[in-house]
Amino acid sequence: RPLQFGKTMAQVFERVKGEWAGKAAVDIALMDWVCQKLGIPLYSYFGLDPKDAPVTTFSIGIDTPEITKQKTLEAADYPVLKVKVGLATDEPTIEAVRSVTKKPIRVDANEGWKDKEEAVRKINWLEKMGVEFIEQPMPAEMIEETRWVRSKVHIPVIADEACQRASDIP
Repeated sequence: RPLQFGKTMAQVFERVKGEWAGKAAVDIALMDWVCQKLGIPLYSYFGLDPKDAPVTTFSIGIDTPEITKQKTLEAADYPVLKVKVGLATDEPTIEAVRSVTKKPIRVDANEGWKDKEEAVRKINWLEKMGVEFIEQPMPAEMIEETRWVRSKVHIPVIADEACQRASDIP
């Protein structure tokens, strides 16, 4: 009974442990379906105005520097870019982006750096390249190492995979 999505989601949470992304997908799909049946946009159901929406990023996945450069050019209509890194090719990737735009860049390392000293070196270099923040530089389970990294750099370090529940957010 999708029209009773509160009750439906309570059952999903009771029966399925973990799988937070999947639960979120089911939740928003049910809400969207209900709004379609009601003939209203989802944002209207929540009392939101699209004009007040925060600026979001256009994500550029890991690829060769040449393809990354092309994807950056294709993202001309987006005011902020989010570039995926976490490999040995991080510097050429960011240099490719910077060669064609001065737009704000945010970076997601997707848990790609396993050594805290390496993470600090890379983040300091990224800061010099004008990166606004770094998302999930180290594996989610390396909380103490990530805390240490955060204490050594100047740009914000954002958690992603490391946030599993509300209590993980200070």
